Amino acid sequence: LRNLGNTCYLNSSLQILFSVPGFIDDLYKTYQTLLNEKGANTNHESNENNKTQTMPLCRALLKVASMAGILKPSMKGYDKRSTAATPTILKTAMDELTDKFIGYEQRDAHEFLSDLIDLLHDELSAASGVEMNDDEEKKKCNIRLPTDEYFRMEVDVCLTCSSCKYSRSKTEMYRHLSLDVGTSKDGSEHSLWTIGKGLEQFFRLETRDIKCEKCENGKSAMQTMSILSRPKALLIHLKRFIVESNTNNGQITLRKNVEQVKADDAISLRSFSKKGQKGNANSEKSDDDNYDILGVVRHIGSTANSGHYTADARRAETLSKNE
Repeated sequence: LRNLGNTCYLNSSLQILFSVPGFIDDLYKTYQTLLNEKGANTNHESNENNKTQTMPLCRALLKVASMAGILKPSMKGYDKRSTAATPTILKTAMDELTDKFIGYEQRDAHEFLSDLIDLLHDELSAASGVEMNDDEEKKKCNIRLPTDEYFRMEVDVCLTCSSCKYSRSKTEMYRHLSLDVGTSKDGSEHSLWTIGKGLEQFFRLETRDIKCEKCENGKSAMQTMSILSRPKALLIHLKRFIVESNTNNGQITLRKNVEQVKADDAISLRSFSKKGQKGNANSEKSDDDNYDILGVVRHIGSTANSGHYTADARRAETLSKNE
């Protein structure tokens, strides 16, 4: 992928997205299905115009994937290029939907990828004609968008009153998990911060200051979190940048946490899932519990507004040696 300026954040995000097995193919199938349904409800003269106006962000992403040799067969007129593919069409489509990335200055790769997935989901939802936040409507229409299939985790958040033990739960949706980066004790490899430690901290028990709905004495509650459903792909964001305020002038700065983080080749969420809880009949270990690491986006530099993003990603074995 060719840089359009200081757009390494965009290219690194796309490299990771293109490395998720099946996502681009399923996105293309969904795009074609929704496009055909849209075309069936229009006259022949307006059909071609509708194709260019319907789901422009999705269309742009698929075109870039075609030019990069990821989508096979390629979209008509967008075959794999002998040189680096230029993602201008995607940048333009994103700029039409949000002003966060206008221009060619350095931006945050995690923010771009998160917004890209959210905006893709909104676009597909609108084209499908179903409000995707409505679970009942989703069940009736049997719709499962690739943005949900690959990047939707549902977590049960339960609050239990410290006084009367009354509990109430709600389901929260995550497209990624943002994990804190702790510090190692002595810098040795065995004491390094790990992805597993970050997950344990994310799902740990917490005491919340909150008034109970059922009793007068309840001023706090114990919060527990457990995974109800897992996505095909797990996006993990390491919170490297720490917001700091200068007490003298009130200026806000971002300090980068440069601690090393150790990651195993596979990550398991079994201990944080409902089925993985002790005493559950379905808690037997399975290979499906593990996520294999497919790629990492790295930020090289000391500040949030400078430096360079690179991506290390593994691709499907179907790519030929020449590609």
